[in-house]
Amino acid sequence: MNCKETRRKISGWLDDELEHRLKRQLTDHLDICSSCMKEAESLKVFQKIMIESAPQIKSSPDFDAVFWKKVSGREKRTAAEIFFEKIISLIPQPSLAQAAAMLLIAIMIGGAGGAVSAMNAPQGIPADSGAIKSLSGFQEFKGVPKPSMASTYLQILEARELK
Repeated sequence: MNCKETRRKISGWLDDELEHRLKRQLTDHLDICSSCMKEAESLKVFQKIMIESAPQIKSSPDFDAVFWKKVSGREKRTAAEIFFEKIISLIPQPSLAQAAAMLLIAIMIGGAGGAVSAMNAPQGIPADSGAIKSLSGFQEFKGVPKPSMASTYLQILEARELK
């Protein structure tokens, strides 16, 4: 056995997972190769540290009973319940931030589209002056900032009405 093969199998040797023939070949190689022996010793020390420092997790006394009760409960579900659970898991559930971002994008696209369509509308078609006056007369539009899309849209429509 060469050094490359030996180093690949050291972990299995430490865990006593190798068959007898491979274990014998590996130990023969370790007897003659100091480099591989150092590798095996360092892995042995590392393994010992990991085992000693790992927290000992103990299950609750009624773990088995609770576990098997849940397993039997899952087996009693109908095919329809399983089907709807799978369908529901496919429905995306956006966060509040994602929903707010999408709403903001929709508002921006809608405002830009309105302003562009007002600028590109043919001049020969008269605007409905009653709709413009009633829209610009709403209290909500009195304080619309000048650089906003809504303000630009209203200004374009009012300028057309005056012509």
